[in-house]
Amino acid sequence: MSVWENLGGIQGKVAAVLIAVFAAGAGTGYFAGRWQALEESIERASIRRTEYRKKGRKGRRGSKRRFINRLESDLGLQADQMKQIRTALRQQHEKMMELRIGMRPQITDILIQARREIRVLLDSDQQRGFDRIIREFDEYSQRRRKRWRKMREMRERHMGSGRP
Repeated sequence: MSVWENLGGIQGKVAAVLIAVFAAGAGTGYFAGRWQALEESIERASIRRTEYRKKGRKGRRGSKRRFINRLESDLGLQADQMKQIRTALRQQHEKMMELRIGMRPQITDILIQARREIRVLLDSDQQRGFDRIIREFDEYSQRRRKRWRKMREMRERHMGSGRP
């Protein structure tokens, strides 16, 4: 006897078909929902990346100004207090820059050592590719440092170095 014969006539067969259709619909709905959730997640991540890129450096550049404005508004600071705070922040910034400049040789040594250790692990074709990647990275870093140096010089020339 086949399965169809054991179902007890037409009513059993109709019930089996309905159960199969329901199961297929439920499975399709589940997987469609998962697919939709995945697409929405990817879309949200894409929107966040786009918004981040649109902000670019402006978001970071204005953070100091936003911090100072918030101090002033939330704490109700007076003009002389703001002047002293700006002076303190400027001095702190100069100390941080001196520290960064002083540590640059040590950081460079660590990077060179890491590159040597990685290069030893690669075959000759990979080494050529690695050297190209490092060369491109170094060129990009040099362009970026040059651009920041120009921006800093322009800012000092136009605004004076008295701003935090």
